[in-house]
Amino acid sequence: MDLVKAKPPRRTYGKVTDTQAGPGATRVEHRSRRLAAEVRKILDRYFNTLLENEIANLTGVVRKQSLEQRIIDQLATTLARGGVREYTDAARMGDPKWQAPPNFYEQYYAEQVPKVTVMVDSIRDEFQRNVGRSIAQWTTENPAITLRELAIKLRESVYLDGVDVKNPPSSAKLQALPADVGPKITQNIYARSMLIARTEMNQANNAGAYDSIKATGFKYKMWVSRRSDGGRGHQELNRKIVPIDEPFIVPEDGTPIMRPGDPAAPAKHVINCRCRVIAAPPSEVRAAIARGELKV
Repeated sequence: MDLVKAKPPRRTYGKVTDTQAGPGATRVEHRSRRLAAEVRKILDRYFNTLLENEIANLTGVVRKQSLEQRIIDQLATTLARGGVREYTDAARMGDPKWQAPPNFYEQYYAEQVPKVTVMVDSIRDEFQRNVGRSIAQWTTENPAITLRELAIKLRESVYLDGVDVKNPPSSAKLQALPADVGPKITQNIYARSMLIARTEMNQANNAGAYDSIKATGFKYKMWVSRRSDGGRGHQELNRKIVPIDEPFIVPEDGTPIMRPGDPAAPAKHVINCRCRVIAAPPSEVRAAIARGELKV
């Protein structure tokens, strides 16, 4: 039997370099940006609701609490739609006949709900803590500050300086900002949106690619890293080849990872990772076996 693959598959590997991240990398990045814009709109609405509730509390006005379940559903739906599309396209790059199993979207959506719920809870708690600290600071600095003035300062602090709460800055302006520049209270929800979108797209892409690699009969997979991985040790995995059912081992800390974006891996190895898994090219597999790096 062929040591590289069990049956002739569609060619899912390609030219491997130290700067590109495997098939579909450009598509994933473009989709990440579009998904980030959708996530940002949802978070904008959520933060605006949180803001209005805080201002209402200051002035003693009774308001309905934010509809968090609706926000959770909107985020889960948005991420599931984008994720399923990317998963499907990545899978079909290796197996053109791949068909989603029954209830695939429903299962994917169900997986998003608990993740999104934790995220929304975290955002709310972070927002309220930061609001409390900010109000305490402002009232200490100016004991005579009025409720109206506090409300104005809250609005100014939730979004970038000089930006109206109802009119977020343009994408071009945001992309020009360094990662540590942003709202004092929300800690840059725009950067958070891109982080969420890029992580989701990468997970979906690699899940689809990995499943198609298995489905088409390849026996070995290859990790393809980006030039920079944020010091997580992923760069050291570049071009590493392992059997399809065995994990890659991150040299930095010994973490086993089945594929980039593996949901079972620690968050530090998943968030904002842009590495790819591809079918190991036969020539690379034979060379690794000859060097003794792979056991037959």
